[in-house]
Amino acid sequence: MILLLLGFLDLISGVVLLILKFKIFSLAWFFALYLIIKLLIFVDFTSTVDFFSGILIILAIYGFYPFVTWLAVLWLLQKGFFSIFR
Repeated sequence: MILLLLGFLDLISGVVLLILKFKIFSLAWFFALYLIIKLLIFVDFTSTVDFFSGILIILAIYGFYPFVTWLAVLWLLQKGFFSIFR
């Protein structure tokens, strides 16, 4: 059950990071902090990538949207998708 919730939150985080490209900031801070705090709970490779994705969300809030952000969007979307539908 918890994996389903975390997968859903990862999926939404990817969508939030995607729409930040279009300057829509609705829940961006919440999902950035969610991804950063997740590293403190789960210390593994995927949580480290999530941590950097959270940092990229914060950078995107301030208008810095480098190419690597697209990789983070793909990472979060596929991770959320596979967490929900496995």
